[in-house]
Amino acid sequence: MSVDTEQTLPWPSYREYFSVLKTTAANITVLCSICRKEYSTSKTSSSNLRKHLEEFDSKKRKAEHGPTVGEKRHAGGSSTQTRRHCLAATSRPKALSQSRIDRLIVNFVVADMQCFSVVENEQFRSLINAMQPSATVLNRKSLVNQIDILYREQKASLIATLEKVSTVCCTADCWTASNRVFGETVQEDLDFVANSITDVLDSGSNNDSSQEIHLPRHRRCAAHTLNLVASVDAENAGNNVAYREMARTAMYAVAKALDILQGEQYMYMGVLQPTLHSLLRYQRSLPPLKYCTPLASSLQEAVTKRFSQALEDADLALAAAVHPKFKLSWMTEERKAATLRLLEEECRTLETFCNENAATSEGSDEDDLFFQLPPVSTSCSEVQQWVSDPGTDTSELAKFPKIKKIFIQRNTGIPSSAPAERLFSKGRDIFSIKRGKLSDANFEKQLILKCNEFCK
Repeated sequence: MSVDTEQTLPWPSYREYFSVLKTTAANITVLCSICRKEYSTSKTSSSNLRKHLEEFDSKKRKAEHGPTVGEKRHAGGSSTQTRRHCLAATSRPKALSQSRIDRLIVNFVVADMQCFSVVENEQFRSLINAMQPSATVLNRKSLVNQIDILYREQKASLIATLEKVSTVCCTADCWTASNRVFGETVQEDLDFVANSITDVLDSGSNNDSSQEIHLPRHRRCAAHTLNLVASVDAENAGNNVAYREMARTAMYAVAKALDILQGEQYMYMGVLQPTLHSLLRYQRSLPPLKYCTPLASSLQEAVTKRFSQALEDADLALAAAVHPKFKLSWMTEERKAATLRLLEEECRTLETFCNENAATSEGSDEDDLFFQLPPVSTSCSEVQQWVSDPGTDTSELAKFPKIKKIFIQRNTGIPSSAPAERLFSKGRDIFSIKRGKLSDANFEKQLILKCNEFCK
């Protein structure tokens, strides 16, 4: 017996369904691509193969594998005619419209963040013309115009989406990269949410002065600050060589906090303070470390120093208080009482605002104006119910309308700009020499189209 893995069936119409496993002097052993079973047939007759195919339900076979062998023969005549017809059909190139070709070129440039000048490359033009001889390849100017039109459409769609929300969080890290700092801000295009924007930035000194002048209230990127704690500040313990043996224990809390703040599971501002307090609590609870006491002390001091403002920020405490996972359980009694008062005050403000709107829209009864009846406050009861509610999922917010509004307002911002930096990593080598002439406007257009799944 001889095994021949390169042998093909002598009947072309069956090659779609069977592949040859081995051959003998008189028979061929094949593997069925449908049922994955082996069958044997004579070299001079395909009847066994035909019978096997006919056993399957014709409708199922049509849906999954196309027409049967017999149907192929009836539709196209003899097997020779069928083979010629198939070869002719596959040899004819499918004609594409010029608009489709233009769109495919735009997709290629945007998806791969290519230079616009790639369409002027002779080899690129030859490639397109070889596949579609009648095609006209876009020049650079036409490409830029088409990208601009599509960008405007995508931008209008994004703005329409943002108009429906009350609070927006953005990052300015990309604007300040590679010493390309400008005084313009994203709010120029988002005037309708200009007063509800939180900026999250790294802790670079180049951001300090610009934010005082041009940008709204901003938060330092917590992940970047913790990286400084773990790298720059941790070097203070570098003089003690033996500490490395226990460094993993000392660094565990910092690494865990970084995973939480840089991840996408807890992208809420209310996560920051509970994470920092848990980090400090872990550092204080460490037993005396024979070799790593300098490192543990340096980390604890660095977190306390670098996050001193964030640890005492009342707004961050309020953001955590309206997060179902944390609420007030992680606070000291003194801090808990202060945050509870702040939360009740926020709810009363919301209630007053809603009552004023209702009175304005519905009008006031003359008798009510005379008696000046005070509205019945439900804020305190909602806060107490919220604090005592055992639920920890964000879906629980639906039961507390005022708390939900405060949650959206306080937790739309994120404690770290790391998720946004992953977005801008799609720009690839955008700051390299070969892309140096790419304007900021064109980079923005490519990035928006690419990240919004334009290329489909």
